[in-house]
Amino acid sequence: PPIHVGEIQVEGASPELAPKTRTLTSKSIGSTFSSSGSTSQLEADLGNFYHEQGYLEAIVHAAAQPAFTTDREGVVQVPVRVSVEEGPQYRLGRVQLAPAMVISQEVFDKQSDLHSGEIASLEKLRGSWLFVLRQYHNQGYMKAVVHATPAYDRTSRIVSYAVTADAGAVYTMGKLKVSNVSDEVRSLLTSAWPMPQGSTFNEGAIRSMTATKDVNPVLERLFLHNGLRYGLVLHDDARTVDVDVSLERSH
Repeated sequence: PPIHVGEIQVEGASPELAPKTRTLTSKSIGSTFSSSGSTSQLEADLGNFYHEQGYLEAIVHAAAQPAFTTDREGVVQVPVRVSVEEGPQYRLGRVQLAPAMVISQEVFDKQSDLHSGEIASLEKLRGSWLFVLRQYHNQGYMKAVVHATPAYDRTSRIVSYAVTADAGAVYTMGKLKVSNVSDEVRSLLTSAWPMPQGSTFNEGAIRSMTATKDVNPVLERLFLHNGLRYGLVLHDDARTVDVDVSLERSH
């Protein structure tokens, strides 16, 4: 018989967040039950919810219960128990970048969507780390790894981060391939390509190609109705990056 997720009981949520956790978990009731996937999905959904609220150390555990029931249509309902250890709700203290990074502390602070004293949303923090990584990609460090090490002050409920990076080697522009377009458009994109072969690779330059307002009227008309898509192929032996570019019709 079909097996679905039945009643979901959440324990450990604070009175302020309990209604939201019930609303979130109720979306899984009636879905097809998987012995591992259903509980893992509940843990991920609730974990992400708590992390976005600043509960960075929240622990969520979901387990199927043995008291199966069967409804009138013969569908087996599997109840699930979810336990939550919320931990402290953190606010951001300080994000300190190492001195030798390709981006300055001033530039980082200016672009950040999360500031000192605000709820430490994990999504916004990840956006900040991605911004740092893109600065490395814009200077050819395609294998760069960004490390954000948290320091928790559980008494004051403040979290600060020390950010460092392993830059790796510099990659250069390899071959350009323009796919699924007419010869005219291929010639247009090729002539407007911002990186000659052998130059330091700059992924940001590709994204900036669509920002052509009052710069290139022909490209501006092209990108008005088409989105630019690209794929990167890294050759570690030669330290080059091949780019496959295509256009996707905008809706």
